[in-house]
Amino acid sequence: MKRFCKFLAACLLLGAWMAPGYALTDEEARELYDQAEGSDAQALKALEQAAEQGDAAAQFFLGGLYSMGRGIRQDYAQTRYWWEKAAAQGHALAQGNLSAEFSRLYCDGEGVQNYAQARALREEDAEELFIQAAKGDACALKTLEQAAEQGNAAAQFWLGGLYLTGQGVPQDDAQGWAWREKAAAQGHVRAQFGMGARYFDGEGVPQDYGQARSWWEKAAAQGHAMAQSALGDLYYDGKGVRQDYAQARYWWEKAGEQDNWWALYNLGALYENGQGVPQDKRAAKAWYGKACAVLELPGSPGCKYGKACKTQHSSGCEEYRRLDKAGE
Repeated sequence: MKRFCKFLAACLLLGAWMAPGYALTDEEARELYDQAEGSDAQALKALEQAAEQGDAAAQFFLGGLYSMGRGIRQDYAQTRYWWEKAAAQGHALAQGNLSAEFSRLYCDGEGVQNYAQARALREEDAEELFIQAAKGDACALKTLEQAAEQGNAAAQFWLGGLYLTGQGVPQDDAQGWAWREKAAAQGHVRAQFGMGARYFDGEGVPQDYGQARSWWEKAAAQGHAMAQSALGDLYYDGKGVRQDYAQARYWWEKAGEQDNWWALYNLGALYENGQGVPQDKRAAKAWYGKACAVLELPGSPGCKYGKACKTQHSSGCEEYRRLDKAGE
């Protein structure tokens, strides 16, 4: 087997793949891993080359070398990088190891004690910690808390979520909103949107449409589609602002560019009723049709900003069919 491994490594280094699109099996990549672990420079180089060319098995085992620090300098960032590459291609072992490795990085002490790493916690990592903490993982909770206290906005947002839902910690709305507001103040777009929804609905605070508008404007400026759609509603209804159909249309068009169905539906209604625009039932039908199509897409976000979502309205499909039947 050792001779095979050296032959395989030599072939890879020379670019002599067995056939176009040839992919290493896990067994072949494991052989290269074993040799590289024993300081075989040729095997390591072959594994690196195959990984860089997109071979999932090579990516997985190269990540393993970085994780163990054998035959190569230990580097958890590289471990995660290569396992994410392999996982994205459907490599089952990489997909399983990503979650386990993430826990080990943060719960064996490396991440928790590394303040610089905690401050730089990524959004997706903070979300994963949230998931683990919600299941009762004390280390994940501690890591989120440390990162939040050091000013990491993503950690503040997700820690706030734990307190608001009472998952992994005693429910405490005051604590939850305090962390969410800290995140929002640092520009965390989802926190900004949430703060706007809080003031719109009067959740634990006096209802304040002006505050809702202020937070939604911040989120909308960052391209948050639901905040843009919500701003359109405020201008349409004249809540916290002077009623302005033109501004409503502006924000709904912004949100509609991102396939927000509620904004698309409302644009249809504007044109059908001639509010701030010339009445145009053909244009209305087109907007309703877009709303209908978007709503029926798998995973469509729909309208999710609390009581601001007027659920008595239909999706646009009924309106589209009605106008189409009328020959518009």
